[in-house]
Amino acid sequence: MFDFAADGRDEGGKHGENQKGLVTMDRKVFKDAFYLYKAAWNHAEPFVHLCGRRYVNRCEDKTEIKVYSNQSKVTLFVDGKEFETQANKTIFRFTVPIHGSHKIKAVSNGASDEIQVVRVNEMDESYLFNKAAVSVNNWFDAMEIDPTCFSINDTLAQIRSNPQAGAIIDAMMAKGASERGDVANAVKDNPALQKMMGRMKLSSLLKQGGADEENIKQINRILQGIKK
Repeated sequence: MFDFAADGRDEGGKHGENQKGLVTMDRKVFKDAFYLYKAAWNHAEPFVHLCGRRYVNRCEDKTEIKVYSNQSKVTLFVDGKEFETQANKTIFRFTVPIHGSHKIKAVSNGASDEIQVVRVNEMDESYLFNKAAVSVNNWFDAMEIDPTCFSINDTLAQIRSNPQAGAIIDAMMAKGASERGDVANAVKDNPALQKMMGRMKLSSLLKQGGADEENIKQINRILQGIKK
């Protein structure tokens, strides 16, 4: 339901926080996904929700306005004038031409919601989390790796298929389990989670586990000494 603390996470501009929840960790921001669930499951009273309210500055000539609602019809108003009425279930998508600053309002069965969008000439760079990250790969993607040997680019299942490589990784994971017993028990008692982890690259597992660059390089050096 809510974002939560996670030591191994370093993404979305917040270290140590898993941001897959429907509501931010401080309970202040209800994400669009929260209202998608509400539209699908809550029929106690009519409601509509306009998505993308923080995406104000838009550089396209026509923009998609998406609405979540538990009603069967939604009417969209642009600058006070009726734009379009759609009949659908849960998700309503409108394509709206924009050329300046516009007030967008969605109405259905007495419920309403309103946002503002502004047509701009260039992309608002404040919406980019990390401009450099768009074109820069993870540092370990640039490592020279011998494909005839095991590496952190192999999946956990592939590495464990080799007795020597598997023993090294199992020993490493056992050490981590001794430090995070709660997590280890959750994995050990969950076959589906074990199967999912087996399909993941070791590099991803190490990163999520909070391993630093030097430790990852050292593990890769060891694996590179084992032929497939």
